[in-house]
Amino acid sequence: SIGTLTFSIFSFSFLKKLEIPCQVILDSTNYFQWVAYMEDLLRSKGLFRIATDQEKKPKDEDKAAKWENRQDQARGLIGMSISPDLRFHIAELDTPNEAMKQLTNFFGIKNEIRSHQLEKELLTLGPNNFSSIEDFLSKFKTLRLLLEGVKVKKEDSNLIYSILTKLGPAYSVFVSTFHSTREAFISQGIDYHHQHIYFWCYNHLKKKTWLCFWPCDKKLQNQ
Repeated sequence: SIGTLTFSIFSFSFLKKLEIPCQVILDSTNYFQWVAYMEDLLRSKGLFRIATDQEKKPKDEDKAAKWENRQDQARGLIGMSISPDLRFHIAELDTPNEAMKQLTNFFGIKNEIRSHQLEKELLTLGPNNFSSIEDFLSKFKTLRLLLEGVKVKKEDSNLIYSILTKLGPAYSVFVSTFHSTREAFISQGIDYHHQHIYFWCYNHLKKKTWLCFWPCDKKLQNQ
């Protein structure tokens, strides 16, 4: 019947509104990724200004009621975007602005400490502490990804030279060839940061784990 159809459509619409829209859930390690996503989510809902206390409560009663509802909506979105075991951090806070400040004060600082720990581990990482060069490079790649998670970007060139300086005598021929090839590219006016150096690395490095730092194009690999 028309009544049943209308009720079904209404129910579906209501349930859609109840769906949790958050695709990035805050845990103890991803604050910077989460806060960037949360800002975009709030903006997409037209709630960013009210969540950051830029939009003050209006004096008109009707407008004030709508403002309070939007405050609740923003606060709800923030709460639903946090891992359940961490929600106690903002359990007593009613406004979205208070909740965001609390999370920034706790997880922002915690992530900065974490980034320093990861950078120190990356600097002290050496192949002699691993059973194989593959394990060393795999750990290097993991630390790089973890640093990106706390908003610390490491340039490929810096990582490449860091690896080269850590390699032992067994790789002296490779290191020497790498530098001489780089110099040859420069003398020919070739940008060694682009595909030429990637292609060279692909041909000379037999182990695929090296390629995590030089993202060779598949077309180059097939040449």
